[in-house]
Amino acid sequence: RVDLKDYASWIARGSTRSRNDRGGQTRHRARPSLKQFLATYLTETTGEALSMDTLDDLLDAMPMFVGLDGLDEVADPVLRAVVATEIDKFTSQVVAQRNASLVVVTTRPSFKILPEPTSELFTPAHLLPLSEALKNQYIDKWAGVYRLTGEAAGELQDIYKERSKEPYFSALTENPMQMTVILPLIHKYGTATPRGRTRLYEKYMDLPFAREVDKNSQILAYQDQLEEVTPYLAWRLQSEAEDSRRTRTYTKERMVKEIRHFLVEIGVATDMADDLFTGAWQRIWVLTCKDQVHFEFDVQSVREYFAAKFLANLSEKDGLSLPTILLELSRREYWANTTRFLAGFIKTNALSDLADAFIENFDVLTDTGYRAVWALLSDGIFKPRPIPQSRLIRAILTNPHATNVVADYMDSESARLPPEHGGRELVNQIRDRMQAHEDSPVLRRLEAAHSPLTDFVEWWRPHLVTAIGTADAAFWLTQAERRAAGSVL
Repeated sequence: RVDLKDYASWIARGSTRSRNDRGGQTRHRARPSLKQFLATYLTETTGEALSMDTLDDLLDAMPMFVGLDGLDEVADPVLRAVVATEIDKFTSQVVAQRNASLVVVTTRPSFKILPEPTSELFTPAHLLPLSEALKNQYIDKWAGVYRLTGEAAGELQDIYKERSKEPYFSALTENPMQMTVILPLIHKYGTATPRGRTRLYEKYMDLPFAREVDKNSQILAYQDQLEEVTPYLAWRLQSEAEDSRRTRTYTKERMVKEIRHFLVEIGVATDMADDLFTGAWQRIWVLTCKDQVHFEFDVQSVREYFAAKFLANLSEKDGLSLPTILLELSRREYWANTTRFLAGFIKTNALSDLADAFIENFDVLTDTGYRAVWALLSDGIFKPRPIPQSRLIRAILTNPHATNVVADYMDSESARLPPEHGGRELVNQIRDRMQAHEDSPVLRRLEAAHSPLTDFVEWWRPHLVTAIGTADAAFWLTQAERRAAGSVL
């Protein structure tokens, strides 16, 4: 198993420059092949020299599993295209061996925006949400690892089951990574466990800070600065990840240099830089080192949370308000998760301004932007302000392209709107359009995803009864047939 971000960094570090036809510069690598990287990687990690010929012999001799993890973390489209091409070349060679070897590539969905390995070689597989049975198994194992008493484990299960009835909470327990965030919070806060993703991560990161403050006088002395510099480092690494010449890892020297730069910016003495680095790495564990040289955030979503926190703390200047930042980030697929975290920091009295920013630019938003708006609705960002929430839903439904984009996103990410997050309003607006004889497959799809069949029939029956004996009767019968309501009728 290898991280594709490491492979991309290897390509970028070893590349050279040449002039292209347009007068710019193009980067090249003499041998960017994935097989060469694997040979280098295995040599470095095992301490035993492994030649290309030896790797070929291994591939010939036995079935192998090759896990290529995190294509989504290769942010630069040009570099990602090189990585995808080399994956195809390597996989073609593996397939030619006919010895049942398996190559697996993992990535977040890019919705065909960014290069990916060819479907002629790979069969796409989408991870399903954890079933309730698997979630229960995970909780039992987690309780065992942390040596909870029988009573504490039972309380953890009870609170989890009760909170799982809430749509937004259950949406944050669909994969193991989310469970590792939720369970410590439930164990500590019980029924007071926060619901929003930003608040969840905020509380989650409070746990190591609080633990280390009690145990380590150095963390106590520098707590304020550490809480400031960690978001800055996250923002720097997140931003540079979009540049193929840079990586999202720093050496210790580079980390300390960045910390000193930040301390100068905020007018604080720089002699604490080494201690702040040590605190972020060894004590609160947001940074990790996998090769004894380069440091990075241990979990990508934690880096994205801290990057959002840094942007949220920027003072408003030159018209750069939080709604303005969110509008710009919403257009960039790589920042999709950061956008969702950042929206969680926005104050309630600024939600109308945020809705206005999206609506005023709705016709020029990218598909990524439409998905971002839907994601923020799904997260409940606009729940405290029903009117802006309703206006955003109307903007989606009056833009046919946006409607198709969010419907596809809803299906691929299981991102339905809970009733209080706009789901009920969405159904009402769609039914108003249906009542006006607007017959659209995508609208029917959205309505069916947010309303049980019995609810549809209860709304539909009076319209049919009123239409009996008129030309409208055929329309309403057709709507029921398309909603597959026959069994209920």
